[in-house]
Amino acid sequence: MIAQCHSLYGRHLRRHGKPYIEYWDNATVKHNSLYTENGVLIPFSTYMVGRNDGDLFKLDLYAPPSTSIRPPQGNRLAGTFLWMGYFHNHFGHFLLSGLQRLWAVLEDGINYDFIAVPNQDYKNFLGKPFIRDILAGLGISESRIVYIPQDTYVERAIVPEPAFVETSHFYDKWPEFMQKLAIRLYSFGERKQLNGRPVYLSRSSLSKGTRVYRNEDLLCEYLSGHGFDIMNPETLSFQEQIELWRNRYTFVGFSGSAFLTSALTRQKNVIVLQHDSYMLTNQTMVDAASDNRSLYIDVSDFLCERRDDTRDFGQDYLISNPEKMAEAILKTFSYSVLKSTEKAEKIPFSLSENSSLWLGSSPIYSLGNREKPRTRKEDHEISNVELDGKFFCKIFCDAFGKIVIDIEEDIDITEIRYFNDFYKGLYSIDSKNYGVRDGCVAVCDGFSRSSSREEIMFRWRPQKASRISKIIIYEDPSFPYLRNRKIEIFSLPSIRV
Repeated sequence: MIAQCHSLYGRHLRRHGKPYIEYWDNATVKHNSLYTENGVLIPFSTYMVGRNDGDLFKLDLYAPPSTSIRPPQGNRLAGTFLWMGYFHNHFGHFLLSGLQRLWAVLEDGINYDFIAVPNQDYKNFLGKPFIRDILAGLGISESRIVYIPQDTYVERAIVPEPAFVETSHFYDKWPEFMQKLAIRLYSFGERKQLNGRPVYLSRSSLSKGTRVYRNEDLLCEYLSGHGFDIMNPETLSFQEQIELWRNRYTFVGFSGSAFLTSALTRQKNVIVLQHDSYMLTNQTMVDAASDNRSLYIDVSDFLCERRDDTRDFGQDYLISNPEKMAEAILKTFSYSVLKSTEKAEKIPFSLSENSSLWLGSSPIYSLGNREKPRTRKEDHEISNVELDGKFFCKIFCDAFGKIVIDIEEDIDITEIRYFNDFYKGLYSIDSKNYGVRDGCVAVCDGFSRSSSREEIMFRWRPQKASRISKIIIYEDPSFPYLRNRKIEIFSLPSIRV
């Protein structure tokens, strides 16, 4: 049996705008972080990561909030240092946490003498091709990176707020920075013709790592016979991996750092296979930032965990029936939203010829007659609204900016889009899911201006892969003149066949 992952590990939060940049005089290096003259931690300087704690979320800082500061004994560095923080050498951690403050390097008006790191072994990692290429793409020479020992005073430190915090949140600035980096990494020239064949990213060539999947080679053999190209990312150069992501539509494979490369591209179709029902929010945030259309699949029914020999891998799994698992993947691939030549199917609101749904001073959806905006201060309800000839729903609006779409059946909704003419027009979207208590699931994770019209589109994707029967949209009642509202709902087409 194959099912969508229904839980997230960590928090998925998108913050709009740009992170802060702080300037500190006489900061001291301790615990791989920076402290003020009074021994108080500068939070933006330390490694941080989100985690689940029962039903709660916690953001862990990997340094004590305060420490004792020894008087300087000649350990003082003159100059201005841009704080990079702990230098990670693992591909995924370097991409997400190693670069989390270097967005400031590409900002105008940021002047510094050196880039500071607190771990002396960073020099051992500079030879890794992906690290060398990324630093070169950012215009950072090795001579400009300096190690600052513990208990060293820094005359002036520039501390950018992390633009991406693992399993916690990211800023709009982060995908913008990653796209700039991608352009700087290579002179792409004329783009190759896009190849529509789906790619399976195999882990079968790994000699050590977090997880191994025995019999994956048999799974690959079956998928290869059904139109998939099999790729082993660890056998490709960093440039070849980016070229692969740029020139293909659809990627399938077990979760891992290879999928984080999509941060350097945009709008890919991604099916991630997971060994349990949880999905790490690092991946969901990268997919949201890159505007990927993603599906996270729990394939635990096809896996048996081995405990006899895990010396080289953190977890060792056996794929019990590779052929059956491949058939399930192909079925998901064939009927899901992630086809290589199309995106999600849109469920149109099909109202009668001259019907319009009005809220406040204008329609949220109109078909046929284009009447001038009128004001309705009373509550308003339309029943038996047809959704794509398959489902029916009730749409209720009140005078205070709440729109309720009550669907008769539960639908696997992958995305909701809300349009209006102004930016500050939407508070949040709620959903009523199985297994999830009523309430706000997520604030809209992004907005963009349409290329064809000067309208704003708010995009929301459910954080949990659950079937939804009720959608509640809260508009900002302080903006009474929102015009040209429109709602689009996208769902898995397999639900309606």
